[in-house]
Amino acid sequence: KPVEHAGHEGMDMGGGVKAESKPSSGQEGDAAVPPEPKDEHGGHGQNAASVPKASDQERLDELVGAYLAVARALAADDFGAAKEHALHVRRTATDLNASEDKRLRDAAQRIAGASAADPKDIAALRETFKGVSSAMIDAVRLMPQTRDVAPAVREVYCPMADASWLQESATVANPYFGAKMPRCGKVTRVIEGRAGEPK
Repeated sequence: KPVEHAGHEGMDMGGGVKAESKPSSGQEGDAAVPPEPKDEHGGHGQNAASVPKASDQERLDELVGAYLAVARALAADDFGAAKEHALHVRRTATDLNASEDKRLRDAAQRIAGASAADPKDIAALRETFKGVSSAMIDAVRLMPQTRDVAPAVREVYCPMADASWLQESATVANPYFGAKMPRCGKVTRVIEGRAGEPK
């Protein structure tokens, strides 16, 4: 589990494989730091045996795109947009249940199961987003998105929410607290996107 930090503002670090105890500079310039080399999970999708079928990759890419849109909307305190994208996540995860890859199927079932069918407010949606994020992180570690969706995604941990999420930006944008604590969190892993499959 990542190390918890007493201070949370300014922890928008540009990337790192594991959480570290050294303090962040707190500068927005951190976004210029290049992503870390592929971690032990990022390499999964690089082996020929684990290259997914195009249909699985297309579904996963659609799922990741919808998920990242939910994270952005929650960080912006936009319940209407977050709900719309969350329902898209639920539908796409259900479609991915058709995958022949058992591990991907299991992750998709967890995502669909954690998704609320009709979240009543932003607090309820944020709560279900924790479970969705946990399963989504597992799915993307197993099979990274293509670079067309995101050149890299960052796994970020918020000790106040005791939960992680994925985002594309190097600047932390907390979906669990929005404007109340927008920079609460620390990047713990960078997952590189894979090259798209030839048409």
